[in-house]
Amino acid sequence: GSVIESGNLDQLRHLSRIKIEVTTATPMNNLAKQAGVHDLTYRDSEHTKAVFTADRDALGTIMTTLAANTVVDMQSTPPTLEDLFLRYYGKQGETHAAQ
Repeated sequence: GSVIESGNLDQLRHLSRIKIEVTTATPMNNLAKQAGVHDLTYRDSEHTKAVFTADRDALGTIMTTLAANTVVDMQSTPPTLEDLFLRYYGKQGETHAAQ
């Protein structure tokens, strides 16, 4: 094998998305259309509780969208080393499998 990326966990976090769990006062109807939002799941029928992953470079616009719905509670979780590994090497495996 060969080294593809190296660094400590903080240096490698750019390879993966941040998990965000958020509750708002009003429905987040525009969140699904927001660039940088992935794997969106609503936890209630009113669309005021959501879990998704976000691209780091889109966090500013995502936060603006969420703020328009009055954020009541929010938790963000950085990617773990396992998340980084699976995202990076999972894509590599998919690329190789498709060839």
